[in-house]
Amino acid sequence: MESFGSLDPPLDARLVNCIEKDFGFTTMTPVQAACIPLFRQNKDVAVEAVTGSGKTMAFVIPIVERRLHRDDPLT
Repeated sequence: MESFGSLDPPLDARLVNCIEKDFGFTTMTPVQAACIPLFRQNKDVAVEAVTGSGKTMAFVIPIVERRLHRDDPLT
């Protein structure tokens, strides 16, 4: 299993710290490992997996990453 810090390009260190230290997730699920890189490349993704497979985090992590690096603040 891959860690969240092993993604290329890497996730923002603040986000990785939050995921690993605050939430306690040290490795990505297979759904997350497959989907996060695609979402970060603005690809369309369709996923069907059981409850608890990490689908929501796979979707939210790239959104938070993009928000962290946004030049203009959201109002």
